[in-house]
Amino acid sequence: MLARIPWHVSLVGHALLLGVLVAGGFATFGAVPDPIPTHFDAAGNADAWSTKTLTNWLVQILLGPGILTVVFAGSAGLIRAVGSEVGEANTRAKLRHKVALKGQANALLSSGFLLSLVLGLAVPAATLGWNIPGWLILLGIFAACASIFVGMAQAHKNADRAYPRQEGEPRMLYGLLYYDPNDSRVMVSDELGANYQPNVATRGGKAIVYGFVAVMLIAMVVVFGQSFWAA
Repeated sequence: MLARIPWHVSLVGHALLLGVLVAGGFATFGAVPDPIPTHFDAAGNADAWSTKTLTNWLVQILLGPGILTVVFAGSAGLIRAVGSEVGEANTRAKLRHKVALKGQANALLSSGFLLSLVLGLAVPAATLGWNIPGWLILLGIFAACASIFVGMAQAHKNADRAYPRQEGEPRMLYGLLYYDPNDSRVMVSDELGANYQPNVATRGGKAIVYGFVAVMLIAMVVVFGQSFWAA
């Protein structure tokens, strides 16, 4: 789904979100406390403040979503540029790669919009005292970040459907993980030699993937644990 949303549609969504946040900033400025809380601990208590001005308030609610819009739009643009430089699409690998890159750009901007939406709601909510649990905000952030991986997997699966892999070609597990039992290399380059990835058919490749997943899970437990403990 995310990989099929055209990049320009998501970009319009980013622009509309920023516009809504600006309008909301003007509408809620009167209810903003003085001074303005600018940072919160794990329990949601303010521990830093700034002078109450309209400029400071708008900067506070636009900073996160604005940076994310620039980062994700720039990343999607770079991916599309790489896709246009793949060369003549005269092989199945190149055709598949072009489709995958197009889907990746779409997925990045779509996921970026979700993350911007979460931050765009979380900052005003915390500042205005809407009492949204910190763990719920963290859950939204993690879900939006997870959607990036889901979108990337969708992009590769769509590419494989468009140009199915022939016998002898390595397959991709979940649309993301290189798998070839006949290849003893732990790290392999992609079809066009642009990136390296682990071969999960090898023990070393499995260790890399499992290690990455373990680190992410530990980080989630620590962050959520701090939020619950502080609350």
